[in-house]
Amino acid sequence: MTAARFAALALWMFLLLAGSATAAGSDVRLALTVDGAEKTVACLPLQPGAPFHLEYINSIYLQPVRESYVYERGEGLFVVLVETPSVGVFEYLGLIPDEPGRARLRRKLDDIRLLSSDYRNHRLIVGGTEVRLNGLGSDGRPLILRVLTDRQSCP
Repeated sequence: MTAARFAALALWMFLLLAGSATAAGSDVRLALTVDGAEKTVACLPLQPGAPFHLEYINSIYLQPVRESYVYERGEGLFVVLVETPSVGVFEYLGLIPDEPGRARLRRKLDDIRLLSSDYRNHRLIVGGTEVRLNGLGSDGRPLILRVLTDRQSCP
């Protein structure tokens, strides 16, 4: 077993145990899955109205990016803030910053689909939990972030 596969397995087991201990108090969860696989990598409690974040290095401009999302009960999932020091990243994303390094928006989303050939510099932050995405989406497979409500359970 490679070190990356062992680390991914250890992370999955930790999140499984942590998620089962806290899921009873939360009826909304954020599921992280590998596209095309029947594999849930993580299922984290999600507080409606509280932001969660995706951080990564943009592969074109090699600059840090932090995207903030909010799930609103009855309304859905929204991207609400993008932060980066790079004007080029904002142009690439089609955003106009309202102050240096920050673009506020409220764009409704369905699932969040991540596609990268290398997730080494990607991390998801939900509440106090940080999930490093390195080793989770192998072979260029997309990762999917999906909000699950009280009517849905983590696969």
